[in-house]
Amino acid sequence: MKPDLHLPSRNNIAAAWDSALSQAAASFVAELSTKQRHDLFEYYFAAYNYLSLLPRVARRAMQRKLLRSVSVFPTESRQRLVRSVSGAALLLALSQSAQPAMIPVTTNIPALNDGDNQCSLIEAIINSNSHAATHPDCVAGDGVDTVVLPTNTTITLSSIYADYQGDTALPVITGNITIQGNGTAIVRNKKKKTPGRLLAVSDTGSLRLENVILSGGNQAQGGAIFNTGVLALVDSVISGNKATDGGGIYNAGGAILDVANSLITRNSAAFYGAGVFNCGSFTIANSTISANTAGSLGGGFTHLQKRHSEYGSLFPRFPGCYASTGGTIDKSTIYNNRAGAGGGVANLQGGIVVLNSTISGNTAAGSGGGLLNSQYSGTRIENGTITGNIVNSKGSGQGGGIANGSFAQLDLKLSIISGNKATMGPEIKNSAVGTVHAESNIFGLNGNSGVYGFFPTPGVPAPGVKLKNILSRLADNGGPTLTHALVPGSPAIDAAPVDADCPATDQRGVTRPQGGGCDIGAFEQ
Repeated sequence: MKPDLHLPSRNNIAAAWDSALSQAAASFVAELSTKQRHDLFEYYFAAYNYLSLLPRVARRAMQRKLLRSVSVFPTESRQRLVRSVSGAALLLALSQSAQPAMIPVTTNIPALNDGDNQCSLIEAIINSNSHAATHPDCVAGDGVDTVVLPTNTTITLSSIYADYQGDTALPVITGNITIQGNGTAIVRNKKKKTPGRLLAVSDTGSLRLENVILSGGNQAQGGAIFNTGVLALVDSVISGNKATDGGGIYNAGGAILDVANSLITRNSAAFYGAGVFNCGSFTIANSTISANTAGSLGGGFTHLQKRHSEYGSLFPRFPGCYASTGGTIDKSTIYNNRAGAGGGVANLQGGIVVLNSTISGNTAAGSGGGLLNSQYSGTRIENGTITGNIVNSKGSGQGGGIANGSFAQLDLKLSIISGNKATMGPEIKNSAVGTVHAESNIFGLNGNSGVYGFFPTPGVPAPGVKLKNILSRLADNGGPTLTHALVPGSPAIDAAPVDADCPATDQRGVTRPQGGGCDIGAFEQ
């Protein structure tokens, strides 16, 4: 089965959102404040992805349920909305966001201590899970709850509360919970030498983390978070956690992960996915994955989809990965990560899309300094900037920017792959039985394409045009993530036509085009 390389991007979902709002009741739309629209869109984004992944029969059943259960709109409006995925996603988002109970956490001590007139984080989660006032010092949960943490404090976890694919310090999330962090850090006690992750989400659970820091978790799968349900990470930091696989986050088969405006940094994994290990569906937008280290594959991010074939035996430790559906990295930066292969990203037998993003300064010991597209995998990169990645193996290092494996498919469009280093294929190394489709890209520098195993389309900088004549150093050029700006006179400037393939904005959110044509790469000069 070929990997799905056409999952909806955040821009596509934003267009669907606009369409749904235009179909909604006019009075409802007019009454939404800017913040309410922003908050509701984040629920809508997850709902749209969820509905898109459902089989047709299950999706129709969900649409019938939404028609009966969401009463914000008149019946006629609901009937009109529920006919499309975009409209049904709006109804589902409203059902998830409607009037949540607010459960304030009033102490930074995560203990069970009824009668002390203090609501702890553990007690708040239990009340939300149970839809009740199980612990009377906290507000009762009602099934869709917001747990509000104290501002800018630290909650230190010293005990283990549950065993969910390994010891977990907080109660497993089984309901629909938002944790509003207000800058607070949830950390594992450094003196504890035994494994203990911070959070786990069950297959019935939905957890949204806002403005929270998670650090110090340690477990076999998912040092900070193990997710088998729905997990959204917004304006948050996952840092300094470790695991065998998924040092920061382990997203299991069938689970949904949405990361927005967040930082995943300085996590480690003995084997796969130091920042994130993904076996489910994912979207990463406006975020940074940096300085993570994996012993084997995917320093920043690993996506794994096992095939129903003899090749599935390559990954016997991950039986649930058959349910993987792939996902999108959009307007994000993956830099300064390290691994044995796939220093920045490792795509293993699955399908991923990288849009308007930067993969820079990552290091691999064997192949794929920036990205490893392993055998039977499919990766599509559009308006990407891939530079400064290194394979540091002497004599046999392959694919400094990208390594494309056997029977793998790599689609490159309007992207810059330049200034990477490896012995063979410093920019791209393609396997003899791999496939590369390339359209309107810039490969290499100084008259050398730097690719091995395929013939690049025109787009090789002329002799004398070095990296400093194409890109500036990674820096804060505006927007939520670091980017490589184009230098004056760069061959990438105005090198793409203004047509339907030119995205509306660059990685920073700056409108394209700024000149007579669209610029190639993630940055619009």
